[in-house]
Amino acid sequence: MVNPRTPSQLRRYEAGTSQPTLDALQRLANNLATSIDSLANDDKTLPTDLKHHLAALNQLDPDEQAAIRTLIE
Repeated sequence: MVNPRTPSQLRRYEAGTSQPTLDALQRLANNLATSIDSLANDDKTLPTDLKHHLAALNQLDPDEQAAIRTLIE
């Protein structure tokens, strides 16, 4: 198995010349303190207005954020 922590392997992932295994993705996500989903999905695919709205949610107080979360769920 290829070590996903080596710079050369990471470069191959970034260049698209190699694909990480699920195990490698999990190790990468753990080391980066993120989720596999965030590694696999580039938020650049979100529409600009949605990015703006999501960023604005951080400006709301906790009660307002909870209300929005409840509405979405």
